[in-house]
Amino acid sequence: MTSFMVPAVGGRAAVLAGVLVAGSGSGFSSDLALTIVGIIGNALAFSLIFVPLWTFVKPIVNAQSVGNRTVYGHVVMMLSGAAWGLYALPDWPKTRYSVAINGICFVLQLVYVMVFIRHADGMTRWTAVVLLLVALIVTGALTWMVVVKVMLRGEWEISFIAPIASTISCVGYVAVGLDIVAVVRSEDVANMDPLLEVLLNMLNASAWVYFGYLSTPIDHYIGAPNVIGVLFLAVQLGVYVKHFRADHEPEHEEPEVAAADPDDFGTDLGLMFATPSPSSGSDIEVVIAAPA
Repeated sequence: MTSFMVPAVGGRAAVLAGVLVAGSGSGFSSDLALTIVGIIGNALAFSLIFVPLWTFVKPIVNAQSVGNRTVYGHVVMMLSGAAWGLYALPDWPKTRYSVAINGICFVLQLVYVMVFIRHADGMTRWTAVVLLLVALIVTGALTWMVVVKVMLRGEWEISFIAPIASTISCVGYVAVGLDIVAVVRSEDVANMDPLLEVLLNMLNASAWVYFGYLSTPIDHYIGAPNVIGVLFLAVQLGVYVKHFRADHEPEHEEPEVAAADPDDFGTDLGLMFATPSPSSGSDIEVVIAAPA
């Protein structure tokens, strides 16, 4: 789960993608700290958006199967990117970077989901299709609300979408929990996010927890979902380490026992009629009688 944001002009924190959330109108106690956290968070999250190309798409395409992977996290991230991109849209062009990166996030997550659907089968495929359709319907509804109600008619404030996107962000970390359950049941980390990706996500979420509680007043739209994220990612890290060791524990090799070849009749007959060596000290004498 990736998360990052860019402070928009006017004090609003415009979220770029993933699970990070942000409030509006927050005052920050330290511009320098905010800038540093923003740079770190943006760099991490923008990189993490592309990581599934190698950790999710490539293994699925190579194996022509989804294995025990799940698609929930990518569907939620697609929704999250759409919601926070729409949140930043009314401030265009000041928030053009936020809108652009959220758009990239949305498109890439859509690609990841489509790849999953292409290589899944049975109920796994149909579940992914249904989730994708629901996500697209919700995205369409949010787009209509922002464009019509906020931008064209001015009937609503754009802040209405912040709690919606925050809820989506919390659900995103619940998707991490589903992946954890799948790994615990299978005791196999082969289809889990790589360790480096888990660590980067944990660092990313931690940065935005700091960002949220650096706000004055405290911005729970930023802090709360990422606190949940840090907890889930810590559990994921523990599960990964535990089952990674179990998977790579060396097995005790049994000594090989040479099995007799039942079809080697020539060797068996030769042993039956062979004359014992004099050095063997055997008293057995083999006598072959001539026919009468």
